Amino acid sequence: MTGFAPTIDEAARNAVEAMIDYLATSRDLSRQEAYQLASMAGDLKISEVVDVPNMLVAMRISKDVIGN
Repeated sequence: MTGFAPTIDEAARNAVEAMIDYLATSRDLSRQEAYQLASMAGDLKISEVVDVPNMLVAMRISKDVIGN
């Protein structure tokens, strides 16, 4: 999942929210369970900072953690 925003903090928050939404809907988890999983197993990476005025941050979780 990715998040765009004018700042890295906002972009990271957007990426985390997108991951929580994805986990909650695709894995039949509550939002709280999805948040816990994302916080323990999620990996945030700054993907792009040159696309002014937006920053891009990506969040990934290994398929080993969430299954196929």
